[in-house]
Amino acid sequence: MKLFKIDKQYDLSNNNKFSLIFMGDMHVGSPNCDYKLVEEHVEEIRQIPNAMVFLMGDLAEWIIMGDKRFYPSQIDKRFRSHMEQLPMTYSRYLKDLLLPIADKIEVVHDGNHEKKLVSSMYPGAELCGNLRAELERTLGPEALTKLRYAPGEAYTKITWKMGVGDTRTLMINTAHGWQAGRKPGAKHNELSYMFSWIGADIIMRGHSHELFAVPGPIREVPNPQMTKLKEIQTITGHTGSYLKTRELEVDEIDRPCYSEYGGFRPTPLGHVQIDVTLTRRGMKKEIIIKQK
Repeated sequence: MKLFKIDKQYDLSNNNKFSLIFMGDMHVGSPNCDYKLVEEHVEEIRQIPNAMVFLMGDLAEWIIMGDKRFYPSQIDKRFRSHMEQLPMTYSRYLKDLLLPIADKIEVVHDGNHEKKLVSSMYPGAELCGNLRAELERTLGPEALTKLRYAPGEAYTKITWKMGVGDTRTLMINTAHGWQAGRKPGAKHNELSYMFSWIGADIIMRGHSHELFAVPGPIREVPNPQMTKLKEIQTITGHTGSYLKTRELEVDEIDRPCYSEYGGFRPTPLGHVQIDVTLTRRGMKKEIIIKQK
């Protein structure tokens, strides 16, 4: 379990909106990955002021030669000339892909695909290291307060400060997650259950490839001065994927894709964005689904 603290300054006159972006399950290396959409969304994020990115794991396939799941036809053609160096090739691709938004990435999670390589390498940690080195080279040491590595679950507390006694705080709980049942209802029930034991304003999970974010229970808490009660709207969701289920070209692969084997329905591609606007009396949160 990782515990992270992020302190930010804000000015209600011109700097009061922050976009929290939760994206993952890209599965780079698979011919099912929608590489064009990933690149388009990265470019969109690059242009968002005050974006704060949480990478939710399974950024690449990480299935290598010798793994019982390995099939040459399941490797995208752009990587097939590097079959014996796939982890390094995926790492380089991800570094080049994410470098334009490296200064916006706050937390990097490993997923179940990354964990398959733990005995030999830690892909999430290596990605953080590679991006940190590029940031330090281009922006200087002050840029290295980001890119926090979380091999499992993490709590991230964001504190916005404007002056003495004038702060806003937000607690976020993230992890790559687990399937939690095939039907969407089961996933909603699991997230609702998490609110009984996870103390966070936002709870986000990946892994399932479902794409949704919804208001959760409202919590009642005293203000810091203990002079009145306030209501806090919680948010929960699954952060989507970039892995197509039914759109492969006929000649792209010589065996059924994973969705046929697993009986998965077509799922939307994209990620979750939550815009947090700081106000004189607190903050407002708006859910945005960035969907293909």
